[in-house]
Amino acid sequence: MNKSIVAAALIASALGTPAVATTSKDAAPFRMRHIEATMPQDPYLSPLDSVTEPHYSPAADLAPAAQVIDSAIPAGTPLDSAVEMLRTAGAHCRQQDSNAVSSCTYFDIQASGEHIDSVHWKINLLATDGKLDRAELQRWWTRQEGD
Repeated sequence: MNKSIVAAALIASALGTPAVATTSKDAAPFRMRHIEATMPQDPYLSPLDSVTEPHYSPAADLAPAAQVIDSAIPAGTPLDSAVEMLRTAGAHCRQQDSNAVSSCTYFDIQASGEHIDSVHWKINLLATDGKLDRAELQRWWTRQEGD
């Protein structure tokens, strides 16, 4: 077996991505954990900063994530399909209004040095007549000191 194919399969397996293209209609074209992994490093907090208050990622940092989600779930997608794609990608979703708004969240924990970050994503899917108009993203994190 070709070593580069084996290496690609191992890397894809570790990332949770299929090593070969899939034709399953349930396969998500992205994973929330991959989007999180490509985010810029969260800034260092000085000892004077509160470690329990949320720190929001700037819109410029969210632009690549928004582009991935917008291209995978374009405007006009049925809201139910958009929700299901985000669930398949690893988000937890609940529909607030079956035709207008759905809210999805994703949670991750990152350990770095002497601290642990709790990372939260919120994706609001705004729709008209059951069709997606746009997705709005928010990402925030709180820091706890590690042991």
